[in-house]
Amino acid sequence: LHTIASAEMTGRRFERRALLDIRRLATNALAPFEDGPVDVCWGFDADQAGEIAGYEFHPDQQVEARADGSTVVRFQADGIIEMAWHLFGFGDRVRALGAPILKSRFDTMMRRALDARARVLDQKDAFVSIDG
Repeated sequence: LHTIASAEMTGRRFERRALLDIRRLATNALAPFEDGPVDVCWGFDADQAGEIAGYEFHPDQQVEARADGSTVVRFQADGIIEMAWHLFGFGDRVRALGAPILKSRFDTMMRRALDARARVLDQKDAFVSIDG
């Protein structure tokens, strides 16, 4: 949502359910499978500061801009796998600083991605050498 530049009226209406608690829904949005809340702490490189400034990872997040330009984001949430996938999109510009289980999951995903990429490159080179 942080990248939406404009919106327009459609003339269509909807009725919000009285019991729908948007804040509670957003607080648990990363947890389709409850695995218990963890203390999340993500460190973003300085070149990500502009992106992070306008981004809400979690409704209860605390954002700390550091003197070196880096940014630290903290919150408590469920959904380790989903958070690791979300971090993956930032590549080498983010570090999982808290919650050892999240750091482990993120590191495993990065290693698997690198291994998969190496296998693809090896296969491509083998394919090219056969045809070449």
